[in-house]
Amino acid sequence: MEFHCPLVVRLWWSFVLLSVVAMLCCASGTTVHVVGYSARWDVPQNGNTSFYQEWANSRSFCVGDILSFNFTTGHDVAQVRKAEYDACTAKNPISPVLGNGPVDVNLTASGEHYFLCSIGRHCSLGQHVSISVSPAPGEGPMIAPPTPPPSSPASTHSFSEARVFAFILLSFLVYLST
Repeated sequence: MEFHCPLVVRLWWSFVLLSVVAMLCCASGTTVHVVGYSARWDVPQNGNTSFYQEWANSRSFCVGDILSFNFTTGHDVAQVRKAEYDACTAKNPISPVLGNGPVDVNLTASGEHYFLCSIGRHCSLGQHVSISVSPAPGEGPMIAPPTPPPSSPASTHSFSEARVFAFILLSFLVYLST
């Protein structure tokens, strides 16, 4: 049986690289928060207008986390400023209103964030939530988020860590085959 040192070295470094990538993915601490527990993003049942706020108050949100609004049709998600949130209006949203669900929103800045459904009376019936986002571990003190420039709805979806890991794994397999 012949011992191939270059192959062993290649396998060793590939293992080390995959281990580091796996640790980085796990250490990032990204949490996906399904808005309203497992319930859909919908007008709360039984007139419970505080349903989504009670949900938010039971959670901790950090920069890098994702809010997942589960809906298909008949609703939307608008990120608004506090004054609009208090008035249940989305006349001047921070970013484009997202009407094709489900919608994932990346929390990219610390501070207070306000979301509502702008369809009909849905907001006044309780389909709104405000959250407080803490800085990611190791970041500075909490600051108010800047107003982002308008962007396309596609930019609100994240390039998931699973896709990054799959890409690296595929690269590793190609590397081994050469």
